[in-house]
Amino acid sequence: MEAVKVLRCYCKKQGYGFPQLAILPVTALIAFTYGNSPGTARIVVSQSLLEQLEVDEITAIYASHLAHIRCWDMAVMSLVLLLTIPISKLYQQISAWGNSISLSWLRNIVSIIGSFVYAVWFTLNATTFPLSRLRIYYSDRFAYNITRNPNGLIRGILKIAIGIANDVKKQRHTS
Repeated sequence: MEAVKVLRCYCKKQGYGFPQLAILPVTALIAFTYGNSPGTARIVVSQSLLEQLEVDEITAIYASHLAHIRCWDMAVMSLVLLLTIPISKLYQQISAWGNSISLSWLRNIVSIIGSFVYAVWFTLNATTFPLSRLRIYYSDRFAYNITRNPNGLIRGILKIAIGIANDVKKQRHTS
């Protein structure tokens, strides 16, 4: 695969370890990076992404995800998710419990607790929005520096967005 060759060449030239690559056997167009350090990082793409994107688009997508590993922002974002997902689940549980309570005074107390938990979740997410925007800027720039093909990245991202929209339209919800 051309993308692997380009990434291997870049990693070897820079003296970086090569990240682990994985493929999800799903129909949605997905690409993400996770891990707690460059040594344990993984770039995951869906089988559908590999089938529907052109070679230069796949290479650019992989290169942009390599940037998340090299800049360590995938570790920060993994930590953010580790903190925010349980808080989000707690909020969902409190909301469901509050909806099932028939006593209005108790429902009001549960609503206040739920609002507080939601505020904590929102604050944690809001503080990471600037990092999220910045990391995308740098990953796009990094991908261009490796591939010298900004159009491949743009086309790849657009195809992923269209694929996600079609998947949501077909399933009538987001997972």
